[in-house]
Amino acid sequence: AVVLRGGRISWRTATASVSAAAVTIGSGGSVGREGPIIHIGSFLGSTVAQLMRLTRDKERILMSCGAAAGISATFHAPIAGMLFAVEVLLGDFSLGTFSPIVLASVTAAVISGFHLGDFPAFIIPSFHLGSFWEYGLYPLLGIICGLVAVGFTASLYFCEDRFNSLPVPDWVKPAIGGMLLGSMLLVIPEVFGVGYGAINNALMSKMSLSLMGALIFGKILATSVSLGSGSTGGILAPSLFIGAMTGGTFGWLAGEVLPELSAASSYALVGMGALVAGSTHAPVTAILLAFELSGSYHIILPLLLACILSTITSSLFQRGSIYSIK
Repeated sequence: AVVLRGGRISWRTATASVSAAAVTIGSGGSVGREGPIIHIGSFLGSTVAQLMRLTRDKERILMSCGAAAGISATFHAPIAGMLFAVEVLLGDFSLGTFSPIVLASVTAAVISGFHLGDFPAFIIPSFHLGSFWEYGLYPLLGIICGLVAVGFTASLYFCEDRFNSLPVPDWVKPAIGGMLLGSMLLVIPEVFGVGYGAINNALMSKMSLSLMGALIFGKILATSVSLGSGSTGGILAPSLFIGAMTGGTFGWLAGEVLPELSAASSYALVGMGALVAGSTHAPVTAILLAFELSGSYHIILPLLLACILSTITSSLFQRGSIYSIK
């Protein structure tokens, strides 16, 4: 909509997409709810611009305001919301663009905080560094997350291509994907739905090494099957999920070698940001999202190292992000 249609989203597209996403998420599809919420916000912004007969440039800005508000309200992260709109959608940091997006993002955070409570989306333990030498481990985590992000993106579009080539009607393909996902849930039920519960368990160090390692690949496959078969949903929550499991696994293994390191939960939190950065190629958004979720300034330096190196690593192997490759 931003690139080809000047920020215009039709009501039919928005209604169908959101309805399909509600069915997918409600029935346990391994997708995120943030994508549909961003879509709703963008559609509302586009609709207001059309009703007011604004120019296409203004319509793009209002559409991005809605997207920023969606992220801000979901995660209670207004800074990450506005930077998502600017960095991922528009790529324009001018004052005329930035100001309305800031206002929309802050307003959404205030309203959602009033109605839903002023607390982060996840249970975040206190972040600290157990040793100065950990600054050498977070870059390695960033590189690993970048490689996992490449695998996630490749798996998603591989599954989509395979489902597109099936000689069956399109309306049958989501049913096939649902049966495959249901079969996976018999073995690894943690990939059911959005997965916030499993992320919280990883952040609170309540998962075993073997389970976290299995969930990295399990979530990649479950999300790829869900979205590749034609179901609708977001990829931001799966990226956070995979990042938490990757970081938690890395932190657990590092702790076995160097017991004085901080808890694996700290690496899980940084891994969430690094995986989002690697998959979306939007490191600033990822850094500030993880920072706002944690509420701790001590996480900034590890996040900077991990997110930037994750983005660089994934960029070396894939020219586009998980959004732009589409």
